Amino acid sequence: MENFKDYYSILNIPPNADEQLIREAYIKLSSFMHPDKQPPERRSWAEEKQKELNEAYEVLKDPIKRKEYDEYYKSYQESYNIFKDKEKENTQNNTSKNNTETSPTYNQNTKDKPFGCIGEIFTWLILIFLISMTIKIIKSCSENTSLKPTNSSNSSIYNTTNTSKTTKTTSGVTYPTSNNSNASNYNIGDYLDTTVCFNYLNSQNYQDALQAGQNAVQEYPKSARAHICLGQAYSNLSDFKLSIKELKIAEKLANNKSDLLAIYSYMGLNYERLGDSNNALLYYDKQLKMARDLNNKEEESKALNNIAGIYNNQGNYNKAIDYYNKSLQLTSKPSTIATIYTNIASVYSAKGHNNKAVEYYKKAIEFNQKAGDDHKLAMIMISLGYIYTDLKNFQEAQNYLQKGLLMIQKFDDKYWEAYAYLGFGRLHLAQNQENLAKEYFTKAYNLFKAIGNNNKAQGVYEKYLK
Repeated sequence: MENFKDYYSILNIPPNADEQLIREAYIKLSSFMHPDKQPPERRSWAEEKQKELNEAYEVLKDPIKRKEYDEYYKSYQESYNIFKDKEKENTQNNTSKNNTETSPTYNQNTKDKPFGCIGEIFTWLILIFLISMTIKIIKSCSENTSLKPTNSSNSSIYNTTNTSKTTKTTSGVTYPTSNNSNASNYNIGDYLDTTVCFNYLNSQNYQDALQAGQNAVQEYPKSARAHICLGQAYSNLSDFKLSIKELKIAEKLANNKSDLLAIYSYMGLNYERLGDSNNALLYYDKQLKMARDLNNKEEESKALNNIAGIYNNQGNYNKAIDYYNKSLQLTSKPSTIATIYTNIASVYSAKGHNNKAVEYYKKAIEFNQKAGDDHKLAMIMISLGYIYTDLKNFQEAQNYLQKGLLMIQKFDDKYWEAYAYLGFGRLHLAQNQENLAKEYFTKAYNLFKAIGNNNKAQGVYEKYLK
């Protein structure tokens, strides 16, 4: 039985799972581990995992094969238990024998007793010291290591009153544990588990971040950090309502301003993507005030950028530009500068100054390449596709939209994927290819509906499908 494979463990289900649970587990895990959704360095691993999943599912979904496997499974379990019991018995016998042979009898009346007590006290003191040093080391790492999810707050606003023009990207929020959050305020296990989740967000591996966040919340339901990371993972996967739910729990649990700063930024983003500008502005204002309380210029810059985006979406372009310029003055980070240039480009696009928009989008690409943010780069590509369509440069429009769509699908960002489909619809409509245009508009409409953005879906319907 050396080559035995536990198909139930592979699918993460109990041995008494019914057919529906087996199927649901297979679909969910296949979606998470699909090689096409993995970065290049993880694809070979994902392919092996996918083979295991397929093998397990093929056996367990078939009643006859499953019956044969269950008999084999039962036999293996019995053999394994016998082996473990025997191993345990041997270990206990060996330990007992060694103790008898090597351990001297302890005499309470000997003169060694005081020294033994002192030794025990000394051992406990060393243990306490090591625990204290561990906490200090974690705190030090917290103060010097950023756990920010790169471009976690990238969003796009589609103005339904001017559908052909306005797309924009809000700033990436930094999860601000690094400067103000004290690691000693957290359970050590909680701190380490949630750090795994944030590291996945940093690497833009959102499916693994989701799984890690769910595990952390299950293990530490009272941890604000766990709920924040899970909320951010949901947001990056375009499940904004679930993100809001997790972040509201985190808001109640949070006990420091740094955590609240991250919560407010993501809450604003989620409401913005759901088309609720009033709630978005409310939380972005909270983000701005908290950043100023913490004297965090970088976060203040991002909050100003986010507020500018709301004014941009409302058509108040002069006020938007004013806020974008204030935001630029407070940051030196390439990723933030790239985001702001992208948003300024969207203002010029909305005003019909397309050549100026192209100029700023290309500036954004330059700074984004310095930041190494492929997720945000995909958004810029899609936005440029819109602009080149308006400039009647259809070849460039096709080129940028295609590149942007392929890149954004790797991140499973349904919101921007819907924008890419909308861009293709506009491109085909501009070339009088009405059937193809309608096909893409329908894809965009359905995807906006699927992620809960009814305002954007309605805008597409009113303008292009009605």
